[in-house]
Amino acid sequence: MVPLKRRKVANSGTLNAGTHNSAATQPNKFPQVILFLLERKMGASRRAFLSQLGRRKGFQVEELFSKNVTHVICESNTAQEARMWLEAQGAGQAGRHLLDVSWYTESMRDGHPVEILDRHKLQDILENGTSSEVESTKESERFKALKVLTGIFGVGSKTADRWIREGIHNLQQLRDSGQTLNRAQQAGLEHYDDIKQPVSLAEAEAIRGIVGRAVASVSPEAQIVLTGGFRRSEISSFI
Repeated sequence: MVPLKRRKVANSGTLNAGTHNSAATQPNKFPQVILFLLERKMGASRRAFLSQLGRRKGFQVEELFSKNVTHVICESNTAQEARMWLEAQGAGQAGRHLLDVSWYTESMRDGHPVEILDRHKLQDILENGTSSEVESTKESERFKALKVLTGIFGVGSKTADRWIREGIHNLQQLRDSGQTLNRAQQAGLEHYDDIKQPVSLAEAEAIRGIVGRAVASVSPEAQIVLTGGFRRSEISSFI
């Protein structure tokens, strides 16, 4: 019997190190751009893949966050999450771009850092406390109508959206439209202004007393506790 020759198997640690080094030694085409990919929600595997891709394209992608980083790339992170993460690193946003991963993938596609547009940015909320896109949406007629109609007890966003598409944008238009409303919606429309008013602590205490007496007659050991804003000692709260 002729013995089979054993093939040499490369040490996995050496192979991984070689792969990492080859990616890291690619020439840096854009020295003014130093990238860091935030792993949270992106995941370790995807982060590693995107980092390797960036290095092959000539971008400097850092494994560890440092003060030299100019662009922090996030995926599915909110602005608040990004800010909290930066604060945990003892760093602020000053001098850095907080960007959605879409900017990164578009830059990889084009082979160079693309122009940073509003849709790429996260720092709008961080710097100003507001988002221009959010504020624009809030000022839109559709948003205003949606807010009014969903304020009716028993009306959800799907129903309100259908009414808006039918040309109903306010309470009077709804009353004049002849729409068929269920009992909850009828009551919600009829008592709209009353329901939108905050309940005072005195009123809540009175209601608690009535409910408490009814519950005690059935279950004497039960406790009735006010929740929401009243639990935080606020003098009024919305239902």
